Amino acid sequence: MDDLNESGLDWLNKCRKMEIECNRIWLKAIEFSPKLAHYCKRFNDFSTGQWAVLLSHCPEFINIAPLHELSASEWTHILCWQPQLETECKIKDQFSDLQLKQLNLRPEK
Repeated sequence: MDDLNESGLDWLNKCRKMEIECNRIWLKAIEFSPKLAHYCKRFNDFSTGQWAVLLSHCPEFINIAPLHELSASEWTHILCWQPQLETECKIKDQFSDLQLKQLNLRPEK
């Protein structure tokens, strides 16, 4: 980015903001109508937080989500809304006592 002038940096920032907004719109659209996912070419651009939101609304996307990248707090969000996905979570041993209590889970031994 050192080779960009002020105007170039301005355009870069605008583009990045629009990319973030585009992801947000796709998430809302897919939550509203999961069939729209067929047309979405941005799944690889979703952050883990965006995946957590999507999975909390649409658990049917569990097979394409980057589960290994999700944090304990992101999993907590997902499992609050979709407790049936507990078997997909491989990091329950990283949950805090508060997260376990919130999800009504027992600590793994």
